[in-house]
Amino acid sequence: MSAIPIDIDMLLARLRRRITAIEPEDPQGASALRDFLRDELARTNTRRPANAEPAKRQAVLWAAERASEATGVARDEVLGSRRTLAGARARGLAMALCRARYGWSYSETGRAFRRDHTTVIAAVAKAERGPWADLIEAERRISG
Repeated sequence: MSAIPIDIDMLLARLRRRITAIEPEDPQGASALRDFLRDELARTNTRRPANAEPAKRQAVLWAAERASEATGVARDEVLGSRRTLAGARARGLAMALCRARYGWSYSETGRAFRRDHTTVIAAVAKAERGPWADLIEAERRISG
């Protein structure tokens, strides 16, 4: 099991006192709750992509920077969760760049950008038909 920050374990201990469904001898229940809490805390952290190991995090930041340069949308908006048209298009471009350069699946891309894979499918399709299709194709050629 991966190392868990102490604050999550402390929160788990507090929750155990209040939730009677999780017995101290029930490692599966505690483990499931620990995983849920980790995912929830990662989802609320808007500064970095959730569920992404450092290499993928760097790739997402690179793609967000490229999309920001190409579209004129701030990098924080590309990585954010606001649903503005410009932000969503730039985010779709960043997703398409990650898929083109790194060969990620829709699910991998969705996890890295905190989106559902169906959202990634739609966003990438729009980006590939949009004005940045040449940029995406260039990244695809670079990756081989």
